[in-house]
Amino acid sequence: MVFSIGLLFIGLILALPAILLGIATLGLALIPMIIFGVILLLIFTAYMGTFGSSVWTIGFMQMTAP
Repeated sequence: MVFSIGLLFIGLILALPAILLGIATLGLALIPMIIFGVILLLIFTAYMGTFGSSVWTIGFMQMTAP
């Protein structure tokens, strides 16, 4: 939960220039927003992949425990 709040806070700070560009002209704001979106997507998928891997590892360890 702390990771999600921190990611949201950082995301809002980094998206601020794109939002201000979006107020001026929409076409100019699409470039940084696409880059920002790809970066957030990569961070989120890495986070979910790590979580899924740890869940499977813990489940396997519990199934094989004596």
